Amino acid sequence: MMAATEKKLTGRMVLSGLIGFFALVIGMNILMASFALGTFDGTTEPDAYRQGLGFNARIAAKADAKQLGWVMAVEVDMLDPGTNTVRIDVTPEGVRSPIITGLLWRQTADGMDVELPFAPVGDGTYSAIAQLPALGRWELRLLADKGGESVKFREELFF
Repeated sequence: MMAATEKKLTGRMVLSGLIGFFALVIGMNILMASFALGTFDGTTEPDAYRQGLGFNARIAAKADAKQLGWVMAVEVDMLDPGTNTVRIDVTPEGVRSPIITGLLWRQTADGMDVELPFAPVGDGTYSAIAQLPALGRWELRLLADKGGESVKFREELFF
């Protein structure tokens, strides 16, 4: 019968195990923090609290638009992924010949907003071409105005 070789737990083994464990934890924390700082620079909304209070007003505006019969159908087409060029087509239903202004708003970065110059292209459709500084999550903000009636629309888009 052979005797099994026993490994004795020494202080050096415990110390190297602890040092290795904490080095791994600290290294992962540094890696995750660098990813977080590199991809999300924080919300730049100066008055987020007051805008949060206005949430009910946005819901009421949406109900008013529905009551007026205004509906926006939005279609997005990526024209050139290499240069982040997109075309946004908007078809307002329930109103003829409105004036439409638009903005692509980036929540997480200040100064990246893109104004959209909408122009009629026929069949009640309005189109705008935008050059995006970055891909990701954007909010499309539209304002349609016809005479004294104006309606705001918001839609989240991912490019």
